[in-house]
Amino acid sequence: MVDTKTVNTWTRENTGYTGKDVTIAVVDSGVDYTHSDFGGPGTAEAYQKAKDMPELPSADSGLIDRNKIAAGVDLVGDSYNASSTNTEQNTPHPDNNPLDCRPDGFGSGGHGTHVAGTAAGYGVNQDGTTFRGDYSKLTAEQLNQMKIGPGTAPEAKILPVRVFGCHGTTHMVIKALDTVMDPNGDGDFSDKANVVNLSLGGEFAPVDDPESYIVNTMARQGVFTVAAAGNANNYNGVGDTYSNSGSPANAAAGLSVANAYGTTQPTDQMKVLAPEQQAGFVNGVYTSSFGYAAASADKLTGEVVKAPASNRYGCEAFSEQDAAQLKGKWVYIDWEDPATGKFPCGSAVRFNHVEAAGGQGVILGSVQERHEVGIAGNATIPGFMLSQSATDKLATAINDGTLRVELNNDYKTQGRTSHSKALSLVSSSARGQHGSDGYIKPDVAAPGAEIVSAAVGGGTKGLRSRAPPWRHPTHPGWRHWCCRRIRTTPPPCSRLP
Repeated sequence: MVDTKTVNTWTRENTGYTGKDVTIAVVDSGVDYTHSDFGGPGTAEAYQKAKDMPELPSADSGLIDRNKIAAGVDLVGDSYNASSTNTEQNTPHPDNNPLDCRPDGFGSGGHGTHVAGTAAGYGVNQDGTTFRGDYSKLTAEQLNQMKIGPGTAPEAKILPVRVFGCHGTTHMVIKALDTVMDPNGDGDFSDKANVVNLSLGGEFAPVDDPESYIVNTMARQGVFTVAAAGNANNYNGVGDTYSNSGSPANAAAGLSVANAYGTTQPTDQMKVLAPEQQAGFVNGVYTSSFGYAAASADKLTGEVVKAPASNRYGCEAFSEQDAAQLKGKWVYIDWEDPATGKFPCGSAVRFNHVEAAGGQGVILGSVQERHEVGIAGNATIPGFMLSQSATDKLATAINDGTLRVELNNDYKTQGRTSHSKALSLVSSSARGQHGSDGYIKPDVAAPGAEIVSAAVGGGTKGLRSRAPPWRHPTHPGWRHWCCRRIRTTPPPCSRLP
């Protein structure tokens, strides 16, 4: 919201656009409307209760804010996968409850909720409550303090149209676009959405692809489409930089969005309990193999001792003498050689050595401020890699043996740090296509990687997007006037009403 100048849009007297009286259709994997970012109760219990319903909950159910989610439809069902050879799976099983699936790391679940939050979430305060304040008075500093920032159009309504099951592909996009034009199916387009977000698509599509054709037709009916430019430019191994642009993003009258890095990015945090003069939060990254959400508080709190210099990286098994000093403690080890920046072994072997010596957790020191890849660790003891600034800050306490720390699943993604690749394109983002058809795509780029938005089934929690197709939700006021000012394709703009 800061990098895209959305705050200025909310506050500027001659615009003040917050999405009020606008409906954004999100054609995706569904939306977890029980999340506090959408005005829901923000509990796991609410999500599970809603999951068992065949219809959207009623306004008095306590499960949904009907001022945010007025309508919606699931065109496919949880088991749907268009690519499956199983008839039961490749056949849609629709109902009127477009609730998103929990992500499992392999399916589509969570994508639609994340996108919807970026488009039109209310925002979540640090205490987990829904932000209900005045958007026109929010500052950049206040936004950065929120647990989840507001969407681009926080007062817009969301129309979830679910086209993905919990896993796999879909053949239901065209049906979804029909629904966007006529949500109740009565043949009267007066209830159509104003904007449709399509963070999906195919690669290397022709410009007369049926989905793209429908996007152009919808524009003539007053529905503005924002679509993903694509995230597969690396087909040839080095980046197919200029020829890759898929449907429906290649539609002349749609807004095609490429993926860029913002000026800041979320980071995990660790709480320092002692020494007192260092108390507070420091930045870094949690290991991925350990289950922090299910761990008890005592499992996530510990006193830190430094590994002996003879085994400073933890790549070798600790001796019995060393183990006597490490038992029951969290062990600090250096991740890489400070002189070369190279690491001598992987994380799993180090965590296993610490655990075998009786250690209860691992703290990794680093010479890098931000790591592009995650740290695995192991599944049985927690761990945290410090940023370079945090490593330097805690060096004295580590050497003195006075450091005591706490991890918590709620501390993930709660920090902010500057981005080393600020305002550059993400390597996987498709750069577009040639202009022989009279226009060039994509039209614009927007921050998409490392964005925190609503997490399915998380109640009040956020999820950081690591893959880049999560950035296309955009301002609902992008109509005729704005199109002419930002697009590289002015002729199609003339077709917008």
